[in-house]
Amino acid sequence: ALQPQQPQQVSAAVMAAQHQLQQQQQQVRQRQQLLRSVHSVSPNGHSARATAGSSSGSGSSHSIINEGVLSALMMAYERGGKWREAVGVLARAASLGVAPGPGMFGAAICAAGRAGQLALADALFVQARGAGAADASTYESMIGVLGMAGDPPRAELVFRAMQAAGHVPGEYAYCGLIAAHSLAGDAVSAMRVRQRLAAAGCSAGVHVYNALIAAADRAGLYDKALELLRSMRRDGAAPDALTQQLAADIGRKGAATVEGQQITAAALSAAMAAAGTLLIRSGVF
Repeated sequence: ALQPQQPQQVSAAVMAAQHQLQQQQQQVRQRQQLLRSVHSVSPNGHSARATAGSSSGSGSSHSIINEGVLSALMMAYERGGKWREAVGVLARAASLGVAPGPGMFGAAICAAGRAGQLALADALFVQARGAGAADASTYESMIGVLGMAGDPPRAELVFRAMQAAGHVPGEYAYCGLIAAHSLAGDAVSAMRVRQRLAAAGCSAGVHVYNALIAAADRAGLYDKALELLRSMRRDGAAPDALTQQLAADIGRKGAATVEGQQITAAALSAAMAAAGTLLIRSGVF
């Protein structure tokens, strides 16, 4: 079992986690909204033991440790590649009297999925739904995990379950579907997700376009990738750093492909010329 930390350690961890969360708020939204906003709570001098023992009196929202801080701690662990520690924060929350919410479950699901622990991610998703702590971001986290695993059937299943639960799929849900089909080798179905998004009355944003461009790149469809970049500009979706990286990568690969085609054509022409000379010498022409 995880032991409560010393007050000084808790305060330092809280301050570091809150500072990191403020600096990386945009990145958090881009990673399927795994975290909730950090509560604006100032340290009140209570120790971790006092906090854990007084949850019935003051409530976790008035404590030094709350769901927002624990979510930030989970994100820090996950970014450091420590998926076990990230998931273990759920147990620490229970010992502190903090009920894990959608943000914490989403972060745990994402950490497990990125580590390839799909069975654990499944179990966490089931636990979140059973505890009534699954919101739209939790479903999107699970779809994203299955997308990274290249599992279209299960990603589509969770997508339908999300709709059945009354949640409207957001951009990240569609990104997960694109990744799932793409990594399974089905570029056609990946591209069709864009039409599904439009049929739902939504417009593609930068994250969907990035997922589509990456899928086209993965399939070697460089002309399609360039078409998507042009459509992105027409739709007014501002490119981000990932878009620029994808565009540069596609440019290099496309140029190599064209160069390869030119070399092949030149070799073919030389072969045909040699064959023609041979035929002429043999008296055929």
